[in-house]
Amino acid sequence: MLALRYSHSNIETTAFQLAPIRIYSLRIKYFHSFFHISFSFCLFLSLRRYLFSQLVCTETMQKDLKDITGVIFDIKRYTLHDGPGIRTTVFMKGCPMRCTWCQNPESCRMLSETVTNELPLDGAVYETEEVIGRRLAAKDLLQEILRDSLFMEQSNGGVTFSGGEPLVQSVFLTAILRLCKMQLIHTAIDTTGYGPAGNLEAVLPYTDLFLYDLKLIDTNEHRQYTGVGNESVIENLKLIARAGKFTYIRVPIVPGITDTEKNLHGIAELLAQLHVAARVDLLPFHKAAEKKYKRLHQEFPAAHIEPPTHERMEEIKSLFESYHLPAIIGGVQ
Repeated sequence: MLALRYSHSNIETTAFQLAPIRIYSLRIKYFHSFFHISFSFCLFLSLRRYLFSQLVCTETMQKDLKDITGVIFDIKRYTLHDGPGIRTTVFMKGCPMRCTWCQNPESCRMLSETVTNELPLDGAVYETEEVIGRRLAAKDLLQEILRDSLFMEQSNGGVTFSGGEPLVQSVFLTAILRLCKMQLIHTAIDTTGYGPAGNLEAVLPYTDLFLYDLKLIDTNEHRQYTGVGNESVIENLKLIARAGKFTYIRVPIVPGITDTEKNLHGIAELLAQLHVAARVDLLPFHKAAEKKYKRLHQEFPAAHIEPPTHERMEEIKSLFESYHLPAIIGGVQ
């Protein structure tokens, strides 16, 4: 029988001597293949169990979230001033502040309220009653929001939760925000920032944009004109800054109250220190809410105040820009 010989460093090896090594190598190879197949199969089973558990958890969580209820008083569709794109704005009931210039007096109380509407017809005026505020489940509110999903997608819009103060209903707000994020909807909160830090922390992960009111920098003046101090307002703004959340600061310009040089410079200095404002929206006071107060049989506390002039608004805009803060008048995109 012919034997093939290999020589290396004075060592001769025959093909017969190499055969056991080849068999051993094949065994190692097949063992590795078997090991990889077994490991892959176990990994597949573990992954399937994990995904199934996550699916069950998500379905359970969604069911729990959908059953949470809250009180809203209006839904505005196709809004353009409450964040980017075309948006649906949900107005929630309840507010801890009582601002002198409040534009939504129907939002202050958590309870439903009856208002009187006047309807002119054929030369006569008829009065009708309307109930403001309704309780609904998060799942029902989500369906209302999803009606506008096509417009949101085409315009890079989303949903904005306003009020009132949405953080007052923090459990309901967190639930509907989470449901919206499951549907990949851009979310925004229009807030005074007043309230426990825990309420804000609960919604932070599910909020893409904050529309944050800064009214008065002095806490005593803040208490005088809103009914509460501003300590939590400023602390919560710092919390948002640390979280790096996209934020539009909204400053209501109310002549004789919020438009003083001291107040405006104080707000601008705070924002320049925090680096929190993507932009500053300067919102001129107006009297459009006067009819709302009449419907609620209430006096409008700011009836004597006149709206600021265009020239004054431009001056205030320049003031904020001098602090390198991008500012616009009216909050229009």
